[in-house]
Amino acid sequence: MSTLYRLYRPQVFSDFVGQETSRQILQNALIAGRTVNSYLFTGPRGTGKTSLARVFAKALNCQQFDTETGEVCNTCANCQAITQGSFVDLIEIDAASNRGIDEIRNLRESVRYAPSHNAKVFIIDEAHMLTKDASNALLKTLEEPPRGVYLILVTTDAEKLLPTIHSRVQKLPFYPLSYPQLKQKLRHILETEGVTMDEAVLESIIVLAEGGARNAESILGQLLSTTDETHITEEI
Repeated sequence: MSTLYRLYRPQVFSDFVGQETSRQILQNALIAGRTVNSYLFTGPRGTGKTSLARVFAKALNCQQFDTETGEVCNTCANCQAITQGSFVDLIEIDAASNRGIDEIRNLRESVRYAPSHNAKVFIIDEAHMLTKDASNALLKTLEEPPRGVYLILVTTDAEKLLPTIHSRVQKLPFYPLSYPQLKQKLRHILETEGVTMDEAVLESIIVLAEGGARNAESILGQLLSTTDETHITEEI
């Protein structure tokens, strides 16, 4: 149960609770065919930044994308490959552990090769951890990515990014989820798992989560892993 946040990670746009503005901006751009090639997703941890980046990658490569609703099919080979983490044109880089100029040079080399599918998407997580040299090396690629290449920088601390990076990307803000939004998400998980819970316990989880969906799911997962009961009380 400790991996609830993986089991319930959003796989399509309509799965998201919260972040309506950023989600709608992306869907509108997809419907209109006016996506940009460099984005910055910024906001607190656990608010859906990387998950939305992955769904956006699905939309760019979906073989049955709905151009009226802006939704992915999530059943075609490309969508399924992204869900399973085996899609060759989705490259995720953790800048916390791959933060140097050599990693960005490797990215720039990879960018030169045309996508095997409709779009090649690079997600650079914890982008604020890149060194100054690495950030500078990334600038030209952000400004003029090759056709069919998309770069999505994800960060919890946008202020640490160079101003020159900010000027080359479209910024989409992510916000902590509200109390009702977290409650909705947790109730959905509990219902799916066949578990009920005292209201006081649910409220405690929401408070501890501090607006983070991943935090809430992790806390709930840890709690459920400690008992086989189908009703969780304060005593448990």
